[in-house]
Amino acid sequence: MMGRPTPRIARPLAAALAAAAQTAAAHAVVAQPAVTRAAPVSSPVPIPAAVPDLLLPAAVAERLGVSEKLLQRWRRTRDGPAYVRITPKVLRYRAGDVEAFIASKVRTSVAGR
Repeated sequence: MMGRPTPRIARPLAAALAAAAQTAAAHAVVAQPAVTRAAPVSSPVPIPAAVPDLLLPAAVAERLGVSEKLLQRWRRTRDGPAYVRITPKVLRYRAGDVEAFIASKVRTSVAGR
């Protein structure tokens, strides 16, 4: 006979449903008031208009007429142009530093070899 559940089954079922309803009510999300944000404050430090020209090691090697391996050796011995290490694996050269390096190598005399 299908129909009403027997009282033996109905009581535990009703208790389980009541417990689930209490748990859901306890975990209900309370609506938060909307957060208004203030207007962004301008930075006291001026932001440069342009990022300096950053060159890849391959471009610097080509510009100087040397290999990338030699640039790597110069970095290790601190003989080459200054460079910028952006991350542990990414480095770049600023164009101005490369030009300064070239200018520092200009010689007008062979004296003092």
